[in-house]
Amino acid sequence: MSGDLAEVTRRLNADAERLAAELFPAGYRDGHDWRIGSLAGERGQSLAIQIAGPKRGRWKDFAAGAGGDMLDLVAQTRFAGDLGRALAWARNYLGVCRETYRREPVRAPVHEPIRAPVHEPSERAMAIWHFSQALQRGDPVWRYLEGRGIDLSLLPKLPGALRYHRRLYHRGGEYWPAMVGVITDAEGRNVAVHRTWLELRDLACEAAPRVVKAPLDHDAKMTLGRYTGGCIRLGRGASRRPWRDMPQGETLMLGEGIEDTLAAMTWQPQLRAAAGVSLSAMLSLELPDRITRVILLRQNDARGSSADKLAIRIMDKWVREGRRVTEWIPPVWVKDAAEFAERQLMMRGDKDA
Repeated sequence: MSGDLAEVTRRLNADAERLAAELFPAGYRDGHDWRIGSLAGERGQSLAIQIAGPKRGRWKDFAAGAGGDMLDLVAQTRFAGDLGRALAWARNYLGVCRETYRREPVRAPVHEPIRAPVHEPSERAMAIWHFSQALQRGDPVWRYLEGRGIDLSLLPKLPGALRYHRRLYHRGGEYWPAMVGVITDAEGRNVAVHRTWLELRDLACEAAPRVVKAPLDHDAKMTLGRYTGGCIRLGRGASRRPWRDMPQGETLMLGEGIEDTLAAMTWQPQLRAAAGVSLSAMLSLELPDRITRVILLRQNDARGSSADKLAIRIMDKWVREGRRVTEWIPPVWVKDAAEFAERQLMMRGDKDA
């Protein structure tokens, strides 16, 4: 690390109290920490900046799984992670003259990537869940699903297992809005989360921006935490009773993903429903004895493929457990229930036009 960078970082850390208040005026002091909701600057307590004590200048965002020193903080909040621009800003902020370090070679500052604090995956998962917001009509998660042809207003109640995170860290080094689903184990404990990162488009338009899946290749959806035997409990069906109090003889509609399960729920809201996250996870799913029938929402996997064989193994397991099993297979021209709903939305749009 160059002397210039080391000195600027040291002085920023020493001035952590004043700088934290300047960067996050909505924050508040909590002992040795300055607390704020996230790097976006909303009120809350997920992000803690140490403004006193031996670790002054260090910060952690427990919901996003990120942290660093005060120069990192400036880079993340003001310059989209660009440390070179943050260093220039910091010199001006501190009144540091570069001539003082004339003998240092002129090169981009060397900096280690921000590392997540050391926590168990399930602890980090529950922090993300805790600092996410309950779904509301018209929020970005609502609009994302609406764009997929899924009308949540058709459900008797918004799924409590889904929340909206305003600014969630992605391992690619960026922050995106996200749909967060909590995964519950057989004992009813929240143990993991499923994250779907989102992108808000056409922000300059007067109408609400369109919300789509973030352009993150195959990493736009990921799970965090240990969830063997669990699922995302999306709907209680006609009984409206919690899983632990469900009546005997319940039917469960089970999909692989959140979107395809929600799409089917808008067609059959009277059925209890859950998302199994993946076929491999569904193989270890532990279902209550009170569920006597399972409707498996299939995807259009090629017959004889590994996914098709795994789905058959799952259904055979439920049959051996004494349950009746039905499979819903989408039309051949779509992948799953979510794509079927999306195609229906497109056809309605064509008719309206």
